[in-house]
Amino acid sequence: MIYRASLVVALVVYLVAVTSIAQENTTATNPDAPTPETPAAYTAETILEGLNTVVRETFTGVVTAVDAGDLLSLKRNETSVQVRLYGVDCPETGQNYAEEARAAVVKAVLDTTVSVQILTEDSQGLPVALVFDGTGNCLSHVLAAEGLAWWDDRNAQKDALLRKVNAKAVSAPKGIFADTAALAPWDYRKSNELPDFEYTLEAPKPEPKPAAAPAIEEPRSISAKGTMTENRPRPAAAPGLEPASPGTSPAGGMPLSIPGIPADVVKDVNVGDLLMRHQPRIATDSSGRPLGLTANNVSSIPHASEYGFEEGDIVSRVNGIPIESEAQIMGLIPQFMNVRTFQVDVLRNGKTITKTINVK
Repeated sequence: MIYRASLVVALVVYLVAVTSIAQENTTATNPDAPTPETPAAYTAETILEGLNTVVRETFTGVVTAVDAGDLLSLKRNETSVQVRLYGVDCPETGQNYAEEARAAVVKAVLDTTVSVQILTEDSQGLPVALVFDGTGNCLSHVLAAEGLAWWDDRNAQKDALLRKVNAKAVSAPKGIFADTAALAPWDYRKSNELPDFEYTLEAPKPEPKPAAAPAIEEPRSISAKGTMTENRPRPAAAPGLEPASPGTSPAGGMPLSIPGIPADVVKDVNVGDLLMRHQPRIATDSSGRPLGLTANNVSSIPHASEYGFEEGDIVSRVNGIPIESEAQIMGLIPQFMNVRTFQVDVLRNGKTITKTINVK
């Protein structure tokens, strides 16, 4: 029963991972990619935690060309799109290390699937994005750490993490910064009358305060003897979740109890750790329509690799049911507990792949 429960969890919420047993991140790195200071240090959760901004759109795509160290062309659903890497500015053609920066990005991501989070648009009309490679590392920060890009303090002035990464590369010195007379690319563009760009990040809008609910008098009833008593309804549990039993709260995490799944399957789950590590989210298309569920560091999610899931996959349907929100998942888990055959539709590189998995 425990094996079947784990299998169902892996199939339905392998990207959410809130009901799988936590494992160490074993994502393999690309031997040809530039080695960051600390592997998997520049992940989405680490970066977004320090950015007071809104992610406009998230999607995956295949890198078809590296136009410059900080400019990528991607194929997304049969459509080509060019994006600018957020927060960094690589040397222009004609400057030292321009080719080295481009070559590093080519080795890291060309012809591979990357995760893209659009933050804003620049003055040239290009999307400005955080782009994450197969290891979950952000290309902008890897380039800055290796001294192959400048921290773009004009457009990302408040980014403390990039400032810190850049300072380490300068003090080492690495790459560009081995030359004490190196000219910043924005100064190079200005002196050569080349087009420049600028952008700003959108601050999140404050959540509106909910309107106060009208006071509702509690129902009252009269006993047969005429004594007035009050019938107070018990507070209901949150939809899809049951109160956790004593002793089932994982260390450092929130209690987890899911209807239809044995408590011993989820008793050691650290929800916060898994959500931070994999950042499950709903991927959308350009119009905002939900495509399905995706996450970071897929290979380290329990059972994901075993069932053939890969980095950048988007789970769009399970047994014909579209996956449109994280909240929806909780209701599907108990529904599938006694199902033995699963048809899982996966969007991969713009194409739909259907996986049939039988439970023995």
